Amino acid sequence: MIEPGIVTAFGGSSDTMDSGETASGVSTKDNPSYIGCALPMRRDASPQLRGSPIPKIPWKTTVIFTDHKNGISVDTKLIDEGPAKWTKHIGDMTEAAAKVFNPHATANNFSETLGIRIVGGAKYLPATKGGPHPM
Repeated sequence: MIEPGIVTAFGGSSDTMDSGETASGVSTKDNPSYIGCALPMRRDASPQLRGSPIPKIPWKTTVIFTDHKNGISVDTKLIDEGPAKWTKHIGDMTEAAAKVFNPHATANNFSETLGIRIVGGAKYLPATKGGPHPM
């Protein structure tokens, strides 16, 4: 479980900064209704992601975003890396996923405090002296 933090949206027709291409190969422009997400997975070669506590996780792993105040959740599939560390955001979701929380959400206007759970994520954490790293 990742403690609640700021989650934003990416992709969709209003995101002029996004080509639609993702690290997984799923295009958000070709698949505007795709319920996907991006997490800042650790890549020490990338200054934008260096030092992230989230290890590399396989594409299309299920990631659940939850608004604990309202009890609303959405199951997404991991399709991209990001957001950059300097944003201080804990994740991004596709515009289609963001619309679960706000029907008017776009990449330009969505920012919510949400919790994140990576289904099966603990198995990707490095082992500690006392056993697997707790999630």
